[in-house]
Amino acid sequence: MMKDSKPDWRLLCEQAAKETDFNKLLELTAEITRLLDQREECLEALAERVAARFQAPMSTVLSTREN
Repeated sequence: MMKDSKPDWRLLCEQAAKETDFNKLLELTAEITRLLDQREECLEALAERVAARFQAPMSTVLSTREN
């Protein structure tokens, strides 16, 4: 879950949907894009850590089956 100190991209999307000022809309979409890119990077890093964690035990299991 996002910390309270960080803007929530969903709230920014709601603001963008109602925004009538073009320049403010551009600012909001740029911030939404930045936050979603950041979130994607975090999720990819987490997925890599989880995958790495499960690869080592699986290799151990596979090597014991071969013996």
